[in-house]
Amino acid sequence: MRKDQKLLLFASLASLAIWMVPFLRPFLLPLIYFNTHVHEICHALTAFATGGSADSIQVFANGSGVTWTRGGSGLLISSAGYVGSAIFGGLMIANSRNEKVARRTLWIVFGVLLTLSILLLRGDLVGVISGILWIATVGALAKFAKKEWVVFSTQFLGASLALQSMQAFLTLMNLSVDSNAQTDAQNLADATYIPAPIWATGWLALSIVILVFSLRTAWRPAVKSNPLGTLGSGK
Repeated sequence: MRKDQKLLLFASLASLAIWMVPFLRPFLLPLIYFNTHVHEICHALTAFATGGSADSIQVFANGSGVTWTRGGSGLLISSAGYVGSAIFGGLMIANSRNEKVARRTLWIVFGVLLTLSILLLRGDLVGVISGILWIATVGALAKFAKKEWVVFSTQFLGASLALQSMQAFLTLMNLSVDSNAQTDAQNLADATYIPAPIWATGWLALSIVILVFSLRTAWRPAVKSNPLGTLGSGK
């Protein structure tokens, strides 16, 4: 087993253990905040990408959040939170196979968090502080973490995002049974008349596909290109 494969396996198991092992639960809340910030940022980015705008992002002490948007595609904006977090995490996993790529990935995450937080993060003090702390943490990892730690950190955060998105889907399924609960799935149910549990189930299935694909991509050995001079030409 290659070193990067061992790191990927360890990062995935560590992310899963935080969810499953009771005495590790204190480490879960900061990761929930990270997931919520990414979730809301995905709503905002999709609003901009579909011709709308985002007024503000709020993240609350209980780990929930809200993004206030205007215009754009309501279907894509509502779907973007959960699916976007899974894609975000999957891209972090897939782009973490060596130190150079993982460090670049962390810098991109740092830039996205910093820019969108400055532009949109408002309101709840806990949400603002957690956003600042995560920006500082990701920036410090990108700048100072050495070799294997850069790879592990990128994979761990990516796996945490993907796993938390899947856990959030299960919570969403329970909430979606109550048609009075205001969720992303219920927003789409109101707009399309397709029941909220169906939307939540579809998002969960897509999230699983994204996670499996990203893990397979990170697990496979890197493809090395041959110099043109080594290709047979009879000379």
